[in-house]
Amino acid sequence: MHINHKGWDEIMKALLISTACALTLALGAAQANAAESSTELAYAQSLYQQQKWAGAYGRFAKLADHGNAEAACIALFMVSHGPSLYKHAWSATQGQIQLWSHSSKCQADTLAVEGGD
Repeated sequence: MHINHKGWDEIMKALLISTACALTLALGAAQANAAESSTELAYAQSLYQQQKWAGAYGRFAKLADHGNAEAACIALFMVSHGPSLYKHAWSATQGQIQLWSHSSKCQADTLAVEGGD
């Protein structure tokens, strides 16, 4: 099959347009997910401030499972200090602990010092 120069240009143009559309859709979806994540994080923080520990932990854990570093940091802290601070031993799988540790930039021990006020 032989494609003339004009045909090749049309194919390339269509490919570039479809790639640009796909990237635009992906970026829009990422921005929507980021906005949703931000809203969920704010809600989790609100529950935490109201001392609704179980609801807050559940939301932080879900966000952490989806790669939210701030939520991962808080969820790790809650798991590490559950019995002493919240009178509850929060559960997390070893896989979650590893994921959260890798996605967060904090250490539970650092949080214990900073959050001890």
